[in-house]
Amino acid sequence: MKGWLVRSLAGGRTVRQPQVFRRMPPRTGALWTLMEDATVSRPTILVVDDEPLLRELTARMLSEASYNVVQAEDGIAALALLSTCLTAIQLVITDVRMPLMDGERLAAAVNDHNVRIPVLFMSGYSSGGPLGRPFLAKPFSPEQLLESVRELLSRDG
Repeated sequence: MKGWLVRSLAGGRTVRQPQVFRRMPPRTGALWTLMEDATVSRPTILVVDDEPLLRELTARMLSEASYNVVQAEDGIAALALLSTCLTAIQLVITDVRMPLMDGERLAAAVNDHNVRIPVLFMSGYSSGGPLGRPFLAKPFSPEQLLESVRELLSRDG
């Protein structure tokens, strides 16, 4: 099923992001609702971070660069979204350290589904991310984020 994820923002604004669903999406904090009829033409990126401000900022940087963005507050919420719109997500950007399920366990769960979705790790800790995996140190500039995203998407396609 094709549809739109619609997010209501402060001030009455909404953000519409096209998605392809295998089944109805779960209710994760009532942030997203489904609207029928969409076409997916731009890459869709899932941003996972337990810090709402950093998650929103990262999503905004990507949206302003014309990417579709879906957000999740932790690994468990990300897996719920991935299970409903797995074919629509082309890249996962995740914080390394999060409660409930960290970024490394999320990446392992994505790989367990036998799906080739690249994962970009990000962290503000000096220890960095998983060895040998794409990593972006916080804080990062829009240019650094977009360069990493373009590189990972070009590897996949």
